[in-house]
Amino acid sequence: MRKKFGCIRIMAALAVIAVFMMLPSAIHAFYEDVPEGVWYRDNVAEATAKGWFQGYDRTHFNPEGYTTRAEAAKVIYSYIYGSDIPSDEGFSYEDVNSSAWYERYVNINGIYNLIPAYGRYFEPDVFITRNDLVVAIVTACGINPEYADESVLDKYTDRESISKEYRGIIAAALERGVLSGFDDGRLKMNAPVTRAQFATFMSRISVPQWQNGLIDGDGNIYETDRGIISDYFYTPACMIYGGNDIIFEFIHYNDTFELTYESGWKNSEVYLPPGIYRIAVKYADDSPIDAYIGSMIKFNYMPSVTDYDRIFRTAAHRGGDFGAPENTLSAFSLAAKKGYSYIECDIRWTSDNVPVVCHNPSLGRPAEGFGNISQMTFDKLRKYRFSSYKKTDYEDEAIASYEDMIKLCKKIGLNPYVEIYDGEVFTAQRAAQLIDIARKYNMEYRITWISSYFNVLMTIKEVSVQPDLRLLYVCSVKDYTLKWKMSELKNATNRVGLDVNYKYLDENYIDFMKQAGFDMECWTVNDTSTAQQLINMGVTGITTDTLKPY
Repeated sequence: MRKKFGCIRIMAALAVIAVFMMLPSAIHAFYEDVPEGVWYRDNVAEATAKGWFQGYDRTHFNPEGYTTRAEAAKVIYSYIYGSDIPSDEGFSYEDVNSSAWYERYVNINGIYNLIPAYGRYFEPDVFITRNDLVVAIVTACGINPEYADESVLDKYTDRESISKEYRGIIAAALERGVLSGFDDGRLKMNAPVTRAQFATFMSRISVPQWQNGLIDGDGNIYETDRGIISDYFYTPACMIYGGNDIIFEFIHYNDTFELTYESGWKNSEVYLPPGIYRIAVKYADDSPIDAYIGSMIKFNYMPSVTDYDRIFRTAAHRGGDFGAPENTLSAFSLAAKKGYSYIECDIRWTSDNVPVVCHNPSLGRPAEGFGNISQMTFDKLRKYRFSSYKKTDYEDEAIASYEDMIKLCKKIGLNPYVEIYDGEVFTAQRAAQLIDIARKYNMEYRITWISSYFNVLMTIKEVSVQPDLRLLYVCSVKDYTLKWKMSELKNATNRVGLDVNYKYLDENYIDFMKQAGFDMECWTVNDTSTAQQLINMGVTGITTDTLKPY
């Protein structure tokens, strides 16, 4: 059922915490070692006023003192989560005492890995380097280093001292103004960070560089003809004032909050805790939106879409071909780092009825062994390495269970396309098994179920109680008669579509099926010009091995 936007206003309400209440003017007055005219004075004032730092005492900030890795962890994770630091899920570094003041801030890094660490050792009392701090800040802010121009490093004489692993991140930090070099032409990325430098880094990221209607760069909102989409951005807190007939989705860095306003609810409010989010619009028409997010700076958005499917979907085929073995957790994680919101994966069942992620019915290509998956137990399958046809970077990769995949997608904000094979033996019990696992992690509404077996999709439809269930029927040819067959999959609220081999699509067929109420997606497109042609013809999504997300 199609929904329509009413006008909404998104307001940011900064969390009020007692330690934040110190005024910058008071700080100016009593920090004797932060004199008038020094380059970091305003940054120290802001950092102290916002509670990111405290003075060594009431009259001294110690701006030239170095920052330990534990202190950096406290600042960064407090900046992201405020006082609501998430659980470390039982993780503990070997060199972190459970009674240490920094224990909760450091061990959480073992889960989110913002600050580079050394296996099970964090070295909390070692001074953090400029390199590790910038890596943590860039990662926390969701700045995508993939498209950074590394030539910006060429002007610095110590360029070669920067690890190749981090050059893209350092270049992105320079481009975004988070990082700057020294007067002697060096970046000094291996040098320890002073408190004044740390305060300056935090000040530079505290207010996004918003533009009216379009926010440029990674971590910022931008408008498309299919709705509002964003990369990750940070907000201390967000209060939404809405609207009617709207589903607006905030995707948290580690979770998803779906906010639904029903018709007639005026000036309703929903609070989101501090964190890093992406934004997606689930329904839109031609109603304008005025919004304030994060820094209270306004942007305007006028949707031009009239079709239900506002967001063009680019799904990474089996996780994409970016170096990791297909259909593995590493492949899906890498796809997320490449900017994908959607991944496609394949499901098979083991002999002990565990759904696993694998395209082929047997081993050989994806793994080092041989045999049919349906004739092996899950424990036996886990002994095989799924890296034999890739480089040794992933030599320890094991097969993932369906639940492993769902948990990962939940954690990093991916939306899976779940393709189901073995249609001849697919039962309502297996459908319930998949749906129950998805529901366990509040992921059912984020899944698109796809299959070339019509009975599989019918069974999913009959078992699921998800109102906006999304089903895609996979086929290799253009078939106009599918209009009537596909109608059997529809009900009053779900979304049904075709996923067709792109070679057989033309504009007339796409229009015919879309006018009949079906989404039109296609596979597997790896050429940019072909993808653009298909988009111009009206497809609503593509599956690809290599193309950047549209």
